[in-house]
Amino acid sequence: RAVVQLVEQRSPKPPVVGSNPACPDIFLEELKVMAKVFQFFRESKAELKKVVWPSAQDVLSSLKVVLISTIIIAAILGLFDWAFTELFRLILK
Repeated sequence: RAVVQLVEQRSPKPPVVGSNPACPDIFLEELKVMAKVFQFFRESKAELKKVVWPSAQDVLSSLKVVLISTIIIAAILGLFDWAFTELFRLILK
């Protein structure tokens, strides 16, 4: 009688979900992650097709502006550097 009461008071075993050894849950989770990665790349490719790319002439025109601006700013900074170097040389003399 005492043994029967102990058996009746035990909690039931929880149901086992996804315990198929041929396809464990970890494998399914990895598949879901990979599916999201592939979806990201498909969507990225679709978005890149929508981009209006500049023509070669536009790129060369922008390149000229950047190069000329860089040369002018470098020359101005070089002149300031030379001027301050000479000024400090005179002050410290």
